[in-house]
Amino acid sequence: PRVGLIGERRLDAHVLLACSDGFWRFVGARELAEGVRGAPTLGEAAARLVRLARSCASPDDVTVALCRPLAES
Repeated sequence: PRVGLIGERRLDAHVLLACSDGFWRFVGARELAEGVRGAPTLGEAAARLVRLARSCASPDDVTVALCRPLAES
């Protein structure tokens, strides 16, 4: 498979999303924000986003990674 960085999306000032094209092609920005908003943990937010992409009938694999950057010291 071909691997590369197409883009990145900052969900808010504290969360960064990296995802596969199987996710990105099927989930819009509004749905993405709704999937993350209110999740108690990043793990739960990622699980919500994967379920969201699968519910959109994405025929491709779906990979989602979320992180919170550490504060600069």
